[in-house]
Order: sequence, then C-alpha cells, then structure tokens
Amino acid sequence: MIMSAQTLCAVYDFELMPYALGDVLTWNVQTAIRCEELGRDRVDVFICLDERFPANIYQRDLVTAENCGLFFSELFGAFGTHPRLGNVYLYRRREEVLQRLRELAQGDAANSESLADYERTLARRDDDDALIRYFTKYVQRHEKINAFAREFGRIPLLRPSVGCEAAVEQLLANQFAGVRLVAIHTRLRRVDAGYGGAVTYSRDSDFLEWYEFLKEAGSKHPDVRFVVVGRLQEKPQELLRLPNVTSLRTLGLGLGHELTLMLRCDLFIGTSSGFAAMANFSEIPYFITRMTQRSSIAYDIAPAADRLPFAIEQQLLVYEPETLELLTRLLDRGLAAAPRRGGACGASTNQGSGTSPRFREISGA
Repeated sequence: MIMSAQTLCAVYDFELMPYALGDVLTWNVQTAIRCEELGRDRVDVFICLDERFPANIYQRDLVTAENCGLFFSELFGAFGTHPRLGNVYLYRRREEVLQRLRELAQGDAANSESLADYERTLARRDDDDALIRYFTKYVQRHEKINAFAREFGRIPLLRPSVGCEAAVEQLLANQFAGVRLVAIHTRLRRVDAGYGGAVTYSRDSDFLEWYEFLKEAGSKHPDVRFVVVGRLQEKPQELLRLPNVTSLRTLGLGLGHELTLMLRCDLFIGTSSGFAAMANFSEIPYFITRMTQRSSIAYDIAPAADRLPFAIEQQLLVYEPETLELLTRLLDRGLAAAPRRGGACGASTNQGSGTSPRFREISGA
C-alpha cells in the first residue's frame, strides 16, 4: 500500500472509541474537516478491532472479546458515509496497525501528530481522564465543526454509504414509488434489555405517544410512508405491524441502507441519538426530539437553542416532551415545508469529490 501525500490517516480504535452510531458519524465529519484544513483529498480509515482490547471506557460492562465482532458488524455501514472516504482498513491486531501507521507517518507532520496522540493515549489506558480527553477531542464536542461552519459557511456532509445506493434506488422506484417518505427513530433501548446501556434509558422515546401518532398519521396522511430506522430488537411488533410503517431490516437490509435512504427522505423525525447525527450532517429537513442540556453541551450551542450553527432552515431541535400532539404538529409542519425528494441518490454538491473506496481486512484472528 502506497499512500499519497494527499491522504490523511485516521484511526478508530474500539478500545478508545465507542461502538456508537452517532460517534462514528461525528468522527467522519471531524476527520473530513481535518482533511480539508490540511488541503488533502481523502481520508484513509484505519479501524482497530482487537479482541484483546474490545471495549472503551463507556462500554466495558457490555462489549467483550466474544461479542465485539457482532457490535462492529452492525456498525460498519456508518464508516461508509465518510465525506472524504479513501480506503478502509480493518486490523485485528494492534501491533500491526501501529506498525503501518508509523511507516506512513514518516516525513508527514500531520499524520505523525495524530499518531503520537494515539500512542500517548494507549500508553495511558489506565487513566480514565486521558481516555475521556481523547474521545472528547476526536468525537464528542462540536467546537471544531462549528468553527469550520463559521469560517466557510458549510460543513462536509455525510454521503450515501458505500455499496448501498443501488438497493435504495430500487426501493424508491418500486416499493416506495408515489409516496412521501419520513424516516423516524424511536429510541427504545429498554425493549432490548440484553443490549445493555440501562443508564441511557432516560433518553428513550415514549412508545405509546409514537404509536398513537403513527396510527393517526395513517388516516391524515395516507400518502406518507414512515421508515423506522434502527435495530429490530428495539422495535415492538405493534409498531412494525402498522400498514404505514416499514423497516428496512425486515427486508434483509442493514444500517448502511438506512443511512443512505435517509438522504432521500422528505423528512426525519427522531430522538437525539445516533441517527440524528446522520440528519445533522446532511441537508435532510428534520426535527430532532428529546433534546437535553447535555446534548446542547456536546453540540456546543446555547441551552434551548433551536438549531445547530450550520443547520439549514428546515432543520430544528425540539426540547418539548414527545406527545401525540407535538409529533402531529411537527409532521404537518415538516411536510408543508419540505420539497418532495428527487434527484440522484447522494449528498450535497458543496463537497469535494472523493475517490472510490476499497475495503480490506488486515491480519487474521
């Protein structure tokens, strides 16, 4: 592998970073911004999934050597939405990714700097403060994203996940022909108790309010099909049986297809969680619900601010409790304002062109 001087190396090590959709999508944008700041063309993504070090500080009670591969396989499609994606390399041994990064960093100040930061953090893996600082710097806080938006009037937008566009185009031409599409995310982590994360149950949606809303919307808006995104384990059967609700997972499709389809929907309504990040870093009209003070801190916005600094007109944050009345009001407002989907399946043209990515797995188990 020969790396061009126009390539930025970025590493996502699951001992340091969470198995979390929103975090991967935010990291995609953060590293794309770094790539643009350096005047480079693309980002080569180095994923470290070493079963000897399977979990980050936030998920040690959940992710193990035995199940880390499952968590990764469910998440992989998120990396394919990177705005500046070059090649993607999966390493299953830490020593090998470090060796390769050291080779590529020789004579390259930017890649040397990020490698040194990575190695310093690994050397302090027993220091929780060091681990939190690393995660905060490269993922959690939006200061750099907001600063980039202020300077350039835009941000790098997420793209359709690699390899998923053809299936999505077929769905739009057949199963979803002639309807308006609204992507929804009802976070119901407590429904899948085996997935862990009990400390986050307070972020869950109110299922009964959503259920009544979707039933009523079926009568009021017969031309609207709702695509519920996320793991099937979190979706009650009553929700999936509604005639105006579809899950791509029941069709054998995965996360990458959901993220790609979101870019073609007329509207997104969903809780402040992983899929909200896909909406945040796109031009999808949206309402992000269940916003909290903690969310505002991560977004680096004022408490109760109703939009992100780089949001377009029809992209709003909502702090009110999810109720039938609220959700109905948001849907009516969103459908009235949002143009019907159309054009090619893809992100905004305000981004630089990228090269076709490849995926390789480096080393065995």
